[in-house]
Amino acid sequence: MHPNEKLLRDADDAQIRGDVEAFVDFYADDVIVHIPGKSSFAGVYKGKDQFVELFRRFMERVPGVLVRAARVPGRRRARSHPSAVALQARQ
Repeated sequence: MHPNEKLLRDADDAQIRGDVEAFVDFYADDVIVHIPGKSSFAGVYKGKDQFVELFRRFMERVPGVLVRAARVPGRRRARSHPSAVALQARQ
């Protein structure tokens, strides 16, 4: 197994276990999460503290949904900032 695949699998496992701290440890301290739209989750979250709060709220409201990090294609910030991610939920 490639080391990158192991990292992704370990992050998924932490999320599935509900281990918020372990899941968030896979992200850089200066992580930026952008959630588009008009939902109560929409907005820009900067840093691990805001990411932890967002993740906890999300897991409370939408249990059982896997959250995956993804580069935002075509977005300048995502290309220039190594920790820019978007959350994509899938069941």
